[in-house]
Amino acid sequence: MAKKVASGTAAVVLDLKVGRGAFMTDLRQAQSLGALCELVGAAFARPVTCIYTAMEAPLGRAVGNRLEVEEAWQVLSGDGDDDVREVTLTLAGALLSLSDLGVDEAQGRALAEQALADGRAAAHFERWCFVQGGRWTPGQFHRLATVEVRAARGGYVAGIDALAVGRAAQLAGAGRQKVDEDVDPAAGVMLARKVGEPVAAGDVLCTVYARQSTRRASAAAALQGAFTVADEAPPAQPVVLGREPRKRPLD
Repeated sequence: MAKKVASGTAAVVLDLKVGRGAFMTDLRQAQSLGALCELVGAAFARPVTCIYTAMEAPLGRAVGNRLEVEEAWQVLSGDGDDDVREVTLTLAGALLSLSDLGVDEAQGRALAEQALADGRAAAHFERWCFVQGGRWTPGQFHRLATVEVRAARGGYVAGIDALAVGRAAQLAGAGRQKVDEDVDPAAGVMLARKVGEPVAAGDVLCTVYARQSTRRASAAAALQGAFTVADEAPPAQPVVLGREPRKRPLD
């Protein structure tokens, strides 16, 4: 919140993750944090909306810096996985409703959907890269050597431990274990199967990208047991869990 206030933003929409792979593991904890963020915003005359989203399993398929940028590009181009797209549109609709456009959240979401469909979102992304001295070419960045994690049995993916996947991405080099370590922007984990999808014995569940063989081995070991495979597909779960009502009292 300090950074958002200092940047001069007029309104704030926060994506507060909830679940095993998040800082807040249950919704009540996240709601208490959301209430605090709203109080900070109110103290600086910044309207704050908190959207709570699920993080028991990873959002989308990519975990890692460049891998996630490429996944974001897919959504901006009108594609991408449904869960990433849903969170993106929910946040965009909430933020546009706080703008000076005079629209509510449903209308803001519709505007965002149109920007994805007609290519304006992708064009703006390319422009942002250009003005910061970068150049975006989809799928053309250097990919590292890989190791695959495969299913021991067939069935349906009933669960994916987001914490284990995040830990594996860190071990691959996508995050720091010590403050003075470098982050490898190309390292990470790409999911081949998501919760609810069918899988056969021997199918690839995910792929680790890492520069050193030792990192690949450590990340793959961390992923053993991260996927739960069951005989039946689990019931679908919402990715957007709710939003923080205004002026909610602290617990």
